Amino acid sequence: MGIIFTTEKVKTELQSYTKKELEVMNKGNWIIGIDKLPEGAKAKLYPTGDTTFSGRIYVALPAKMKITATISNKYNLFFVKLD
Repeated sequence: MGIIFTTEKVKTELQSYTKKELEVMNKGNWIIGIDKLPEGAKAKLYPTGDTTFSGRIYVALPAKMKITATISNKYNLFFVKLD
């Protein structure tokens, strides 16, 4: 194959999901924190440094939560830009 260069801007904003959407997506139990979200709240998925034999574990955090070093350490976030 080879390297493809593009001038398109890379989308860095994470998509927000409702609790119901996350529950539907979470068939393999790869998302943690869904049970802590209030109904109707939006959340974003962040990759953690934790894995299972099935793959990487993600954590659902409130969409408006500011990601600080404390939050990053608490959830072992993986490659997340801090606010």
